[in-house]
Amino acid sequence: MNFSASYVKYEMINPDNGAYYISPGVDPEQSFTMIPVMEDNGNMSVRVIAYDTKGNAYHGEYVNIGIDVDRYLYLGGVKQGQSIDGSVTLLAQRNFNVTDTEYIMVDNATGEETLMFKSGYGSYSWFPGPEDAGSKNLYVRVKDTAGNTHISSRVTVNVTGTPKLLLQGVGPGQVLTQAAELNIKTNVKLDSIKYILTNARTGKEIVISEKNIAVIIPEEGDDGSWSLRAEGIYGGKTIISEEVKFTIYTGQLYSAKPVIEKDLYLDLVSELAVNTRKFTGMSASLQVAQAILETGWGQSVPVDKYEGRFSYNLFGIKGEGTNGSVTSNTWEEYNGVAFRIDAEFRAYNNEKESWQDHKDLLLLRERYAPFREVMYDSTKGAWALKRCGYATDSQYAIKLIDIINRYDLKGLDEVTI
Repeated sequence: MNFSASYVKYEMINPDNGAYYISPGVDPEQSFTMIPVMEDNGNMSVRVIAYDTKGNAYHGEYVNIGIDVDRYLYLGGVKQGQSIDGSVTLLAQRNFNVTDTEYIMVDNATGEETLMFKSGYGSYSWFPGPEDAGSKNLYVRVKDTAGNTHISSRVTVNVTGTPKLLLQGVGPGQVLTQAAELNIKTNVKLDSIKYILTNARTGKEIVISEKNIAVIIPEEGDDGSWSLRAEGIYGGKTIISEEVKFTIYTGQLYSAKPVIEKDLYLDLVSELAVNTRKFTGMSASLQVAQAILETGWGQSVPVDKYEGRFSYNLFGIKGEGTNGSVTSNTWEEYNGVAFRIDAEFRAYNNEKESWQDHKDLLLLRERYAPFREVMYDSTKGAWALKRCGYATDSQYAIKLIDIINRYDLKGLDEVTI
């Protein structure tokens, strides 16, 4: 290319069967990996489409290639010789389309074969119990779109099969502010189940339910530290889940607030960005795009959820700032269920301190050295931020570039004499 592209896409056409694929927008300075499948075998025409800052598309010439990949099928999620004492996710890893998928277990002592799960395609969450204990061979059997059957190689595992209870619905460190539904995941058929709450201050235990599904409803006076466990009876013995410590809070909660009226936000951050560009060379349009994206045009700035103290944190950075921190929410996962926990976000005395801290982060941290090499260019800088791990969103760079183009922010990078 003889111009700076905002992003590129790769278009692939199979002239033999008419199959068509176009990639999402990707980094113009990075390679793109295509992993062909059996259905791609034969001729393939590939070209790149580059998009400039105005969204205009420029099509490269088609390159004709031949694809000839061998079929493969193997069982993923477990390793040869693995000892299993809990839940695992089995997956048929393959490079061809299927209509049926079967996950099969073979008892090495008896030779007995058991069909554990059957579906069109997809994974299988296997939680082996006591009846599965011992040495087992696992494999996956599939049927392709032509009706042919294919079988993976076998994976030998040793199953412990310890009876277990996994508690779901409340996670470690969670602050419970509203009703939560509790459930359990187990590898045995229980005779009975109960959920037990323990008050950390008094030590008093409360059985809240003796049914499979229970609900915790925080009430006034419950505030403080608690723990929760599930107990089940199986074969005359008690199985106990892990004890989960959490907090109940029934007081007033505060949510994110605007830093300024939405129609005034662009002027506020543009002035800060242009001043930064003058001293550092960092693209002002890129700075503004980040400030817009991270706070929704300044309308969602973190506040302390318990005290309502405003943070002036325009970039959602965690940790401690010039004015300490505020407590807000972030997400965690426990036993396959997502939940919110408290997290500390940097707080400042004003917008300028937040702006300066964000620039110090990008200008001083070693991980952002590649960004600093191209920070004068909004497009290259956006992709460099993504490559440096600033955000996990795969579309982060494209979102920034789109904001810059949509709101005509490029003018902020023009140097006046």
